[in-house]
Amino acid sequence: MTRFEGFAPEVRTWFEGLEADNGKAYLAARRDFFEESVRGQMEALLTELSTKFGGQVKMFRQNRDIRFSADKSPYKTNTYGSSTAPRLPPKGCTPPFRRAALSPAVATT
Repeated sequence: MTRFEGFAPEVRTWFEGLEADNGKAYLAARRDFFEESVRGQMEALLTELSTKFGGQVKMFRQNRDIRFSADKSPYKTNTYGSSTAPRLPPKGCTPPFRRAALSPAVATT
């Protein structure tokens, strides 16, 4: 796991490219950048937050579940992750949950 260093300006360009060409070839050609600069940095951010506040980090897949969707594009144009509570809450209470999302609209310098 790398340390969170922020999201580079190229991340916004990557998302804009994915929106313009939402196909397997685009993601395959830029997989290393995605894994390191997009998903890797999101996971590093959530890991740092969970270290401070507790919780377990979960990253969501970039692939879209197209089985029941009108949108048949194969990839989400956002990247998501979450951090859940490290222990179960009292009965009847919702566990603390933190969610982070990154998209072209928020991927700025």
